Amino acid sequence: PERIAELYQAVEGVENAQAVVEDTWLESGDSILAAPPLYTFTIGWGDCPSSCEYHKSWVFSVENETVTLTDEFFHGFTPEEVNTGSVQMREDIHLYGGFAGNETLRDQRDWLGHTTVIDGSKALDGGTAAHAVVGADNATLDGFTVQGVDTVLQSHVALEDTRHAGGGMLNILTSPVVRNCRFEGNAVMGNGGGMYNYRCTPTVSDCTFKDNSVYGNGGGMCNNGATPSLTRCSFENNGASTMTFGSRGGGMYNLEGAAPNIDNCLFSGNWASAGGGGVFSEDSQLTVTASVFEGNAAGPSPGPHSGAGILLQYGTAAITNCVFANNSAANGAGLRSTYAESLTITNCTFAYNKAAEGIPDTVYGG
Repeated sequence: PERIAELYQAVEGVENAQAVVEDTWLESGDSILAAPPLYTFTIGWGDCPSSCEYHKSWVFSVENETVTLTDEFFHGFTPEEVNTGSVQMREDIHLYGGFAGNETLRDQRDWLGHTTVIDGSKALDGGTAAHAVVGADNATLDGFTVQGVDTVLQSHVALEDTRHAGGGMLNILTSPVVRNCRFEGNAVMGNGGGMYNYRCTPTVSDCTFKDNSVYGNGGGMCNNGATPSLTRCSFENNGASTMTFGSRGGGMYNLEGAAPNIDNCLFSGNWASAGGGGVFSEDSQLTVTASVFEGNAAGPSPGPHSGAGILLQYGTAAITNCVFANNSAANGAGLRSTYAESLTITNCTFAYNKAAEGIPDTVYGG
């Protein structure tokens, strides 16, 4: 294809590089020679490069010194070119909230008592931001309430555009540390109302995801090929979706080989129209330890997409020392497994879960 040499020259020797190039299109299967293990080519169209409205990115992996297309996705911004109204984190910069102003040491702050808010509701020319926060590698977000993003009415933006994903926080190929944060009341048309993670390994601990909603998948969090570590987090009253009947994962949605590790977390009161009120894990590797799934719901229609606590579809899951209680769905109110490659349940409690018409129901496999 045309100008492959220019693309290669722009990122030669730089891992995870991005190059914005006009009038260049890479078709599936195109390849070039290079040494680094991974490239991301980002190509924009519109009045580029000064005001690119849309971009498409191609992720290439290396085998025998040949870079080959492995994935592609749309997104609606390059931070330096298009203002999304976001707090753009930077590498090696660590952000801390919860100060009253009279502290002399960081450990003296009280992030619960002195709320520090990142509000995306009027962050972009008086309107909503696309994402309240955009993450970065080797960066920390600690002690903030992240709220107010609502991109539901942005019908001019293509649904596959990542401006419809990650209302609270967007992490694409970046792996920040997120601690002591609340992601509340964010709404998007796409995936990941509270947080959207793509091909990254963020560390998330002592955080709350509450009252976030999507018309896509993953009201609280969406992990697309990502491997997040979640410890002592709660997912409460997140929804997917309140308008249609095809949305998955009220609390969390995993896809494309995601491998989240969930430890000592709570999923409570989440709802999804097409299954997985707490968690929907599709073609992924799910690990859950010492966690509680209570009061989640899935439905309303019966069929393969139920599973109010967890719905596992293809992929694997290892669930240990967990509690599933008072969840409700058409079937598999506690847990449903559909075509799973492997499901291991160890020392778990299932109690008071109910299927349609109040029939006691716990685990359903198909």
